[in-house]
Amino acid sequence: KNDKDIKFESYYLQDIWQVNHWLTAEAAAYYDRMHNANPIEDTDWTVAGFNPRLGLIVRPTARDTLRLAAFRYILPFISPRLDPTDVAGIQIFRNTLEGSENTEFAFEWNHEWQSGFTNLGVFYLDKDFKEEIIEQGREVERHLNGDVRGLEIEYNQLLTDQVGLLAGYRYLKVDDEVDPRQDPLNNVNRDEHLFRAGLRYVRPDGFTAGIAQTFRYIDNDNIRSNDSAAITDIELAYQFPNRLGVASFKVLN
Repeated sequence: KNDKDIKFESYYLQDIWQVNHWLTAEAAAYYDRMHNANPIEDTDWTVAGFNPRLGLIVRPTARDTLRLAAFRYILPFISPRLDPTDVAGIQIFRNTLEGSENTEFAFEWNHEWQSGFTNLGVFYLDKDFKEEIIEQGREVERHLNGDVRGLEIEYNQLLTDQVGLLAGYRYLKVDDEVDPRQDPLNNVNRDEHLFRAGLRYVRPDGFTAGIAQTFRYIDNDNIRSNDSAAITDIELAYQFPNRLGVASFKVLN
């Protein structure tokens, strides 16, 4: 058994500037360093770099909010952190390949009205994963590159005083390289479509009930067959008086 240490360090400065009543600017400078390892290959390597973050929050009207963000980061193995994990309200850590260096540009628009709100977001993510592997008895450096482009729309509406509707759609265009020893085509390129809709019922006495339906379809670009799945989730809950606690029962598929 090989013992390999995995360590992550992050040092940063961040400032938020309220320019005026309709504009907020945010900037941060990070220095991240990750010592990564592959105990199966018996290799280890270090990824380090300066990672800036810039964001703007624009409120052109009382009901509209625009968010723009550009940032770079190294995805850590441990996601719970003390430092901010969003830029101008846009969440980072979208990629799931730990140790990769990611650059993202994102835009979101939020519009509210008296009984609901809607969100529209688009983003572009470029990622580079570096690792040390053993090939023909010697250690070599390999990079797996990829990018993800996405669009997400969410709609929330109160139908009555006690019933709310949630509906949404997400589209992802994924171009990824993978280990050629595992996939002869060396890619997992695909288009992902996800539709979801749900209803939630809330009673004044603390009882709530909800049902959500999700449909996901993946169109693979290589020899893999296309995938689809339909998921239905149900939840019943009760909040005790004086907010002393919540008891819930969930059926998740």
